[in-house]
Amino acid sequence: MKKEDIIFKALKDENFRKKLLENPAKAIADEWDVKFNENIKFNIIEEAEDEILITIPYLSSPETLSDETLVQISGGETATTCTFC
Repeated sequence: MKKEDIIFKALKDENFRKKLLENPAKAIADEWDVKFNENIKFNIIEEAEDEILITIPYLSSPETLSDETLVQISGGETATTCTFC
């Protein structure tokens, strides 16, 4: 499961979209049969027609990031495993 999978599902399935907005962890866990650490917090924001949302990833220390990680978080590639589970 990747972020893109969640977004695609929310665009195609109105029921999932509503559940995602109400309780993101449960909606994702139910759909993809995954469990999240209790300390994980989700921020699901429904973009308005006249706004653009940009999310920047948390960096503990940019010097410690590998080239592969930089490619993944910059949108060049996506991780094949859930990095926040």
